[in-house]
Amino acid sequence: MELIPTQSEFNVDKQTTSHIMASEQLKPTLDDVLGCQAACYEWADSYDSKDWARLRKCIAPTLTVDYTSFLNKKWDAMPADEFVAMASDPAVLGNPLLKTQHFIGGTRWEKTGEDSMTGYHQLRVPHQRYT
Repeated sequence: MELIPTQSEFNVDKQTTSHIMASEQLKPTLDDVLGCQAACYEWADSYDSKDWARLRKCIAPTLTVDYTSFLNKKWDAMPADEFVAMASDPAVLGNPLLKTQHFIGGTRWEKTGEDSMTGYHQLRVPHQRYT
């Protein structure tokens, strides 16, 4: 017995195919991923070395910052200068007695627009405060 799709089943398949094709159009290129991985490394290493000028060079002009897992805060459009000021504040990472090491595990990149990418990272970040 052969099953013939009904019109509504065809429409669902057509919508699914359109959705898949749309996501394929936003698939990141190898150069996109390599560029983001380089920026991610610079970000982590600039934190650990407290090189705030280096941090400023590797981030976008406006960032979405999601710190809900440990600060219960999220910023949808934080200007880069504000982000660097926040990170370098002595109450955050700018304290010279605070040493950090940002380990980046698995990362997934999504191309979210023609000129934007979003990264999802597994991080382990030990902090030591010296006196």
